[in-house]
Amino acid sequence: MQRNRDRSRYRGASLLAQATAYLNGIAPYYYWDFINNRALFASADVGPVTSTPGWAFTRPIEGYYPNLDGTLATFAPGEPRIGARGILIEGARTNLCLWSNDQTNAAWVKTNVTAALNQTGPDGVANGACSLTATAGNGTVLQSIISGSANRYGSIWIKRITGSGNIDITLDGGTAWTTIAVTTTWQQLGKAQTAVTNPNFGLRIVTSGDAVAVKFGQVESADFPTSPITTTTIAVARSPDVATVTGLSALTLFSDFVEFSTTSDTSGSFTRVLGSTGSIPIFFNAMTEVRTQNGAVTLAKTGLSSFAAGRTVKAAVSIAAARRALTADGAAVATDAQTWTMPTSLQFGNDAGASSFLHGFIRRAAIIDSTVSDASLQAMTV
Repeated sequence: MQRNRDRSRYRGASLLAQATAYLNGIAPYYYWDFINNRALFASADVGPVTSTPGWAFTRPIEGYYPNLDGTLATFAPGEPRIGARGILIEGARTNLCLWSNDQTNAAWVKTNVTAALNQTGPDGVANGACSLTATAGNGTVLQSIISGSANRYGSIWIKRITGSGNIDITLDGGTAWTTIAVTTTWQQLGKAQTAVTNPNFGLRIVTSGDAVAVKFGQVESADFPTSPITTTTIAVARSPDVATVTGLSALTLFSDFVEFSTTSDTSGSFTRVLGSTGSIPIFFNAMTEVRTQNGAVTLAKTGLSSFAAGRTVKAAVSIAAARRALTADGAAVATDAQTWTMPTSLQFGNDAGASSFLHGFIRRAAIIDSTVSDASLQAMTV
């Protein structure tokens, strides 16, 4: 699958010059442009992000990446999911739904619906997705799952083939149906439901003769969906994306910048954007604030516009001898009298690979080897 990348930003100019311009005239010491897959280390252009000295990445199974054109790119185990949206970071998830890509299988109980494995999916695999055609009104395709009570999110990649009638989705076998907005373009659509025991997940095609294409049926014990996890005979767990850089300089006067977006309107507790062992340069606990923590004391910038899914947010923190300054979205800075030495390792979108993953995209990140003025912090985060 072609991966969307745009390298035109760097034609005719050095990466350092482009990074400096992007940061409103402030030259970074370390810089990671995940959108264009380029990096600076100690102000030197090292090429692709993965060529950064001290770079490490783990995710033991394959992963998928939503391209800007609505297709999915497939990434091999251990390969960071880097594309035109940035690097995708997700925490651990399990897909409880079996035969996620094959609704012809007997695990999916079909009533007045014919399933055929004859469609090209959003990942570009021919005959890798199914068509579902209603042979009578309110035809259903359902799968029963044995699992204790938990909040659930059921989702499926779907597009319309023929017809215009409602397509509904359920997590409880049809006790509650929710109509989803199916179009002729592939989308991941679904619903959340609290305290579901033994989910019964699937679709209802309301109008006889209507047909849809589907792939990546997914039931997760969570409040929001993540990227596809392919299953066959058993549930499959996807380990988290853990991206780390070690061997950084222990700067005492420095500034951090990050540009990111989330894939959900729901924040986990203390969601890391930039993390490290013992301190957290930039994170958030509510969808309208950013925070920084030096291992003991937290500084928060509150009252921001909501970090709705897909909204690009820029945040930055600056550390002086006895002062921290923090902002996002170009807002007035929040300050306190704390300080700390910059950690020599950095995690993108998590904290030491253990918890509170971003579930979103980091577009760019930078470390500046000096204190940045409040005005410059505001300017670089607009």
